[in-house]
Amino acid sequence: MKAIKIKNSIFEVTGERGDFFICKDSKGKVKMFAKKEVVVEDIDSMPKPKNYKTRKSAAERLSPIEEVASKMMWINSCVYGDRTSMSYQISYDMMTGIELKAKELGNDFIASVCESVIKFMKCSEKQAYCLAKFVEENQISL
Repeated sequence: MKAIKIKNSIFEVTGERGDFFICKDSKGKVKMFAKKEVVVEDIDSMPKPKNYKTRKSAAERLSPIEEVASKMMWINSCVYGDRTSMSYQISYDMMTGIELKAKELGNDFIASVCESVIKFMKCSEKQAYCLAKFVEENQISL
């Protein structure tokens, strides 16, 4: 099998195009190298890709309320005043759905929180938690 060794990386030569070698690394990523800058060697097999361990904190699942609360915080990633962004539109749709359900059930507090979040395009952690708790209690799908 033909391969190119550069520093500590080995790339399998899969083809040629003009003055370039088309190569693939052990993870499957495709790269091109100029023929005049590299040396092609014969190897028996490609090395196995390195497996990195994930952190325990990254692998943990969030509780349903925390998951919904993080969705409520999406609106904070919007640039203030940019009501055309996709993040704002998604957040607006979520908030109006929650607001309508809150008004239907007579919960003025949650409805006013939704209005405030939509108006100021900001959602604090406390507001997000209150909204998430309301969403979970009333089984609202977002």
